[in-house]
Amino acid sequence: MKTTMTKLYSVLGGIALAGAALFSNAAQAAQLDDWRLNLQPLGAPINTAGIDNLNFNGASFIQNTIPGGPAPGAPFTFTDNGFFNIKTINAGASLPLNFNQQLTARYVGGTGSGNLGGNFTFNAGGTLEFYWWNGVGPGTAYGTGSANAYGSTTGVKIGTFTQLAGGGGQIDANGVPLDNGVISLQFVATSLMAGVWTDALGNDLLAGFTLGFVTSNAHLDGSNPMDPNMLSAFGLPANYHQSPPNSLLTLNGGQFALQTRQVPEPGSLALLGLGILGVAVARRRRAA
Repeated sequence: MKTTMTKLYSVLGGIALAGAALFSNAAQAAQLDDWRLNLQPLGAPINTAGIDNLNFNGASFIQNTIPGGPAPGAPFTFTDNGFFNIKTINAGASLPLNFNQQLTARYVGGTGSGNLGGNFTFNAGGTLEFYWWNGVGPGTAYGTGSANAYGSTTGVKIGTFTQLAGGGGQIDANGVPLDNGVISLQFVATSLMAGVWTDALGNDLLAGFTLGFVTSNAHLDGSNPMDPNMLSAFGLPANYHQSPPNSLLTLNGGQFALQTRQVPEPGSLALLGLGILGVAVARRRRAA
């Protein structure tokens, strides 16, 4: 028996063909427009309606273990952790944030395997968490300190997603995602705060609904010197330097959109991908 669930997709500029292939059955789905992020239950005068997608930016730290040493086709395993800041909706409109108010997310415990110069895929077990901070009281503003995971875990947790096995993408011999390549992670919502994630009518989006990102062009952080707060948050020394394919820091950005579609089981998927900042979303338009 099929169950209608909510699924999030994001297909960014420059990967239209890849995205179309990845979501070849998306035409059977209807985009959930005008959903809401209601933070009034948390004491914030924000009930943002008309959301079609949210935009994020952030960073990820990837460590690869290559038993036979780096070589084209060499098998490897990896860990992946990251944190993200969400400040705009609908490909550019600002969230009505004041002072240090912030909507953030943290990805922890990602693992997987692949082959250098080939494909990689993720294991089950990672966690994606969303936090809201009203900007007052104890806390760390995003990016200003290493405490609270670069500020990404400041505030109240409003949603948790658990990773499923699958997804992935393609990388070059240095472990860097290919230009215009799609990277995906799969999650299912395990906890969404009541009254915060709602449809246009104010009905809660419950656990089992899905959330996701698909982006392109993972971008190595070439900053010199690198942000010391970011390095500290990832547990790296102040003198850390990129050393792909063994370890690398990437800057990430993207957008996601909710869709309703038929899936075979209530535990459906969410797709998360990591890519460069400032890419434009290519999303399905509403019917006139």
